[in-house]
Amino acid sequence: MHTSLRRYGCRPIALGASIIIFLLISVPDTVCAENVPAPPDMIRSRTVKILEKGDDAIFIVERRFIITEETVIWDLNGRVIDLSELLVPCEAEIKYKLRSYQDPLCLEIKVKSIY
Repeated sequence: MHTSLRRYGCRPIALGASIIIFLLISVPDTVCAENVPAPPDMIRSRTVKILEKGDDAIFIVERRFIITEETVIWDLNGRVIDLSELLVPCEAEIKYKLRSYQDPLCLEIKVKSIY
């Protein structure tokens, strides 16, 4: 057996493993969390024609935008409404968050006109 292994045994391996475990445990939760605020360039706003709606989404052209309980929807009178009350097709200004490999998340919908 090599003399350094006999003298130190498994200390270098244990020390390396301890450092790796420490680094994994000390990573802040915000790095791994899904609710991290999006960078400003990931939040977009535009006027669109909403063609259809589902139970949890609206459809613009052929793209699906996810609607959550946090999504705020205003009707023509400026009153906050539920997705079920949204009349389609309509023109609306939407504010949405782009997400990697997922449908965009709709943050706000302001109805401008109904067709």
